[in-house]
Amino acid sequence: MEKLWTHGTVRHGQESKKNVKTLGVTEAAASGGGRVGAEVDRHGGQSRVSLSERRVTDVMAPPPPKVPTHLQVRAARKIGQLRSTDVLVVEVEGQLVGLLDLSAIGPEGDADPVSAHMTSLDLSVPSTVTARDARDRMAERGLTCAPVVAGMFVVGSVSLFRLERLVGPWAPPAMARAAA
Repeated sequence: MEKLWTHGTVRHGQESKKNVKTLGVTEAAASGGGRVGAEVDRHGGQSRVSLSERRVTDVMAPPPPKVPTHLQVRAARKIGQLRSTDVLVVEVEGQLVGLLDLSAIGPEGDADPVSAHMTSLDLSVPSTVTARDARDRMAERGLTCAPVVAGMFVVGSVSLFRLERLVGPWAPPAMARAAA
């Protein structure tokens, strides 16, 4: 395992990674693919971070747009299309109260207010939690998506689909014991 600890100066117009001071950033992170602090095998370029240690921040999407509860689903759908997302955060007077998964609403619900189709916000995922723990919490509550928070700030959103792609499908605890 070898970390990049190169020092030097970058001349005007040159963007060589060998000349940039990286101070503990691994090769994968310096190249834009990987987490800061993950060890990288320079020969294979594969991360040695196990799936159980992967963080929810590895698969989270940018923070979803916010919509008020009184807005019609039709208008929320347009906002989602403009922002290229199927998940919207629902707020009342600046407080997050729920999530709206547009992919779960058929065209017959377009005239309804957002509040009729939102899922109440009973779970937010801390940015430091592992992907496996986030998947388990979301699946137990039947959530398809959840906001990712760092302190009091929403820093992104994560879907159950992305988490299951990363760490595998969720098995209820009774089924997991029976399979073992």
